[in-house]
Amino acid sequence: MEDIRLNGFTLRAAAVIPCGDAYLFVREKGSEAFYTVGGAVQFGESTEEAVIREAFEETGMMMQIQHLLFVQERFYRYQNAEKHELCFYYLMKTPEKPLRMKTDRENERLVYLSKEDLAVKKIIPAVLADTLLAGEKPFFHLITHE
Repeated sequence: MEDIRLNGFTLRAAAVIPCGDAYLFVREKGSEAFYTVGGAVQFGESTEEAVIREAFEETGMMMQIQHLLFVQERFYRYQNAEKHELCFYYLMKTPEKPLRMKTDRENERLVYLSKEDLAVKKIIPAVLADTLLAGEKPFFHLITHE
């Protein structure tokens, strides 16, 4: 299937994966930023199906969704082009066994960040760190221009 991407617009699903007092993030080699497991939704696929597929592709484990955490409509600039992303962030159930610490991409690594780390590391989007530090809140829709 084809990803839903059109003229700078992307529909994305992201997995927020807890493990004790920490959360699983992805870090690209050479980058200071951390982001969630996830990716583009494919045509004909629901965001729930996409987040489960992406979590499996990137961690090697089938996971279950706890609930939708928030939706972010994000406007930003990347590689000199304007971008518009609609991302559904799902809180996943804690995996039953340890995950591999490498994604399906050679230049990415999986890392656990504690709540203390979230307060000082560069998290994309920044509102995710704020949301996790504040504790679970009711679902919300957020629009950001970065």
